[in-house]
Amino acid sequence: MGTNKGLAFAEIIGKFLGKNFKIGGTSEGGYDCLGLTGRICQLRGLDFPEKFKEWDINSYAKLYQDDPDGAIDIAFDFFNSFAEKVDINRIVAGDILIMEQPKDKIRFLALYTGNMQAITSFIRTGVSVFPINEANICTHAWRMKCQPQ
Repeated sequence: MGTNKGLAFAEIIGKFLGKNFKIGGTSEGGYDCLGLTGRICQLRGLDFPEKFKEWDINSYAKLYQDDPDGAIDIAFDFFNSFAEKVDINRIVAGDILIMEQPKDKIRFLALYTGNMQAITSFIRTGVSVFPINEANICTHAWRMKCQPQ
């Protein structure tokens, strides 16, 4: 997939809103939270690896279904390999987030869009922007080491 360096971050996000959720999805047919995060980063011209150690972007969904905690541990190693951990109180648009819904104990990936909002692909609603609040807490954040100009 090519880059769209001429497009602003908001324009890139707009191209994904309303797309379907698909477990392991990384294309127009549907996205999961990792597939969406990867594609948006790639469209911004950022180096988002599709393979890491024993898994790739397509097999992560199965790993997450089988062992959610183990999958999140691998995600930490993955993001640490190409992005810089940042304080969650200092996030900026484009930062990669690990979110948690404390009520249901669900964790998922998202991209910060600004104004205490983020974008991800949810099972029920597909790709959408949601508020970061008591129902959706940011627990960890990374910034790509080489942000586009």
